[in-house]
Amino acid sequence: MPGRGYQSSRRWARYRVDVPVAITLRRFGKVTVVEGRGSELNCGGMKVFLPADLLIGDQVAVEFTPPYSSQPVTLKGIVRNCHVYSYGVEFIRNQDAA
Repeated sequence: MPGRGYQSSRRWARYRVDVPVAITLRRFGKVTVVEGRGSELNCGGMKVFLPADLLIGDQVAVEFTPPYSSQPVTLKGIVRNCHVYSYGVEFIRNQDAA
């Protein structure tokens, strides 16, 4: 936890989760769906681990069922960072999508 006087640069608190995710990517006219795991979630995005080669800037759809829910959620997002097969996906609103 941050020490006294520490100010976080994050806009939203992160919540640890362990949920299955399905990432849908459209690239070069081809649609690919890859299954993986979501491990961190907040209002602005999700950290996902999946066996795929996503690129920073890729627009994807993220489908998952939130903890304590029975209804799946599908959100649009942009890959903002990556480390090996761990990706940070920022959720975007429909009007933000290109």
